[in-house]
Amino acid sequence: MSEARPEPGRVTISDPQVMRALAHPARMAIMEHLSATEDGATATECAEIAGLSPSATSYHLRELAKFGLIEEAPSRGDARERVWRAVSPSYYIDSGQDADSETRAAELALVDAHLARDGQRARDWIRRAADEPREWYEAAWFSDSVLLLTAEELAGLNEQVQALLEPYRKRLRADPPAGARKVAVQYRTARYAPSARRPPLRRRPRTRSVLGSWPLPSRPGEQVATPGDTVGSWLSKSPAPGSDTSSSSTVCRSTGG
Repeated sequence: MSEARPEPGRVTISDPQVMRALAHPARMAIMEHLSATEDGATATECAEIAGLSPSATSYHLRELAKFGLIEEAPSRGDARERVWRAVSPSYYIDSGQDADSETRAAELALVDAHLARDGQRARDWIRRAADEPREWYEAAWFSDSVLLLTAEELAGLNEQVQALLEPYRKRLRADPPAGARKVAVQYRTARYAPSARRPPLRRRPRTRSVLGSWPLPSRPGEQVATPGDTVGSWLSKSPAPGSDTSSSSTVCRSTGG
């Protein structure tokens, strides 16, 4: 499993101890910040990103340095403050298909941490979308597709997407154009497993309460539409039974509540 094919200078992580060290929200935030900052940052500056105190952030910085992910950068002139920088602007996770159970579990923990962060970013955007400037509201785009590809075609698609993204990644290190802001881009591809699909939606009898009408508890494994579900939101959860998913796509522009 990989984010992209390894590039020159990119750190490859296969050690389960390093994976566990990274599977922490504060450390992921610190790594993301340092990877996008060529001149590095101090513990105080990283603390603002991680939402921790400078002393707690210093501990996480030392741990990341211990595993070779960051290093001390040249001093800014104040010997009391240590400056840290990422060893590489990105890292590549590859446990290998023959990895043992310990390594596999560590990789899954790191992936889960990334998925939780990415999901939270998407939810945060939906919550505040109505208050965003119109141009950013219109530009936001959520898309989910199931494609029919060979392994070679998938590898080629990944390379094409990475090539499209690369010039914009460099904006984090060069002088960005006026109006540029950081944008979260989440890209993943993997062979689709039909057996992992959710069971069909079934409507359950409803009961009235002082708070309104809500479904009764469902049987184990049964999917029940909730008051917040719409046709669009449910389609994003589960394909219709018997449907052809070889070229299906769910696209959602942020609607701002």
